[in-house]
Amino acid sequence: MTESQIQIKLGPLGWLRWTWRQLTSMTTALWLLLLLGLAAIPGSILPQRSASLIRVNDFKENNPRLFEIYDQLGLFDVFSSFWFTAIYILLMISLAGCIVPRIKVHTKNLFEPIQTAPENLESQLAYKTFEANLSLTEIDKIAKKAGWRTKLNQADDSLTIEKGYSRETGNLLFHIAILFLTIAVGFSALLNYRGTILLIEENSFANTLTQYDDFRGGSFFNVESMPEFSFRLDNFEVEFERGPNQTGSPREFIADLTVTEETSSYQKTVIVNNPLVIDGTKAFLTGHGYAPEIRVYDDRDKLVFDNAVPFLPQDASFSSSGVVKIPDTTAQLGLLGLFLPTGVLDPELGPISVFPDLDNPLIFFSAWTGDLGMDTGIAQNVYRLETDGLTQIGLAQLAVGDRWELENGYAVEFVAVKRFASFQISYDPGRTWAFLASILAMVGLMYGLFVTRRRIWMRVILESNSQSKIEIAGFTKQSEEQLNRDIKSLINKVKARE
Repeated sequence: MTESQIQIKLGPLGWLRWTWRQLTSMTTALWLLLLLGLAAIPGSILPQRSASLIRVNDFKENNPRLFEIYDQLGLFDVFSSFWFTAIYILLMISLAGCIVPRIKVHTKNLFEPIQTAPENLESQLAYKTFEANLSLTEIDKIAKKAGWRTKLNQADDSLTIEKGYSRETGNLLFHIAILFLTIAVGFSALLNYRGTILLIEENSFANTLTQYDDFRGGSFFNVESMPEFSFRLDNFEVEFERGPNQTGSPREFIADLTVTEETSSYQKTVIVNNPLVIDGTKAFLTGHGYAPEIRVYDDRDKLVFDNAVPFLPQDASFSSSGVVKIPDTTAQLGLLGLFLPTGVLDPELGPISVFPDLDNPLIFFSAWTGDLGMDTGIAQNVYRLETDGLTQIGLAQLAVGDRWELENGYAVEFVAVKRFASFQISYDPGRTWAFLASILAMVGLMYGLFVTRRRIWMRVILESNSQSKIEIAGFTKQSEEQLNRDIKSLINKVKARE
């Protein structure tokens, strides 16, 4: 039997070792990292149940066949699917398996004795000779002071110095930081929650699920872990630029809150990038707008609606659209509105706002009657009015204090304007650790990229009286230019001490 025909049987234990070596190779780790990035793409393109169940249902309604296929593949729950979790766990194992052996080898190298100089230095890089009246013992002290690790060999009258161990330290720090960054992100994704609210002045919010306009939590999120607190938006102030440059640009947003925790109540001012923080939960100020206060009277002049309604901004001048729905009347009424904080009638463009502040607030309403579809039990968008099947009964322009009498006997009154503020409330337990890991990764990367590992040898080849002829050479795998600079620097320091 020839040698090529000999088959080696690994056995179960051998195959396990082979599989482990393949999994813990750096090449595998890089492929898994790429695969994880590709696996996250569907989670960015397709709606996710954890983010918006409404959008998932819309996709199901519009693409029923495609929905069944995607749903079986877990594409609407990508980040909690078994296949994404499997890739993530394999990546963690692979990174850990790459890093641990390298740490052992690097630690061993740090404490190993420095190699003595080779017999023939002329074959090494950057070979030079120079004359000095200092002994190698004195040169050894100079090198140590300059941060080199040294070994003086009296037997062959040679000196070995090394530098650049921090390069491998930096590489290991980078990979360890990436591992911890990935763990922190995964930990945060499992336990975090994030929601948005829109709060009108003089209204309050309590940190419960029913109070959120939009809410999503991680796979291991527990409602009972949410801290108990509430806050009231006492006042919201906005300052806009009125000068000739950047007219209308926002200059300052200030939300004055009254915060109530379990046993205490206090005042808090929230501005951009200065959130309210309670037990790790942060409330960020993310937006603002106007909420016109509207009253509606029925045909008997009975008040049937009295509330401030948020209108959503549509442009930089805060032209805002909103809807008022009054379903609990004999004739259901819907109002489509356009609110203009500084309203004017342009001959070509029609009603527009020319400045975002409340210089001349106007509302343009269109009134509709009919079945608003609010008795079907199906949730509706509060900022949208479906006019199909409705009858339009009037158009009007209202300033603050104006009252509009409709043809069906109803009346609409524009009472005042309040402001609203949008908040994003989030709990992200891994954010701090991820930030620290990112910093450590950058530090490690800088060391790994810019530190050069090099070794230099010196040997006395001729000694007469107080003068010695010394040969010097070195070795590096990274930058021969850096090695030349180091040799030149050492020779200059020796000459300076003579």
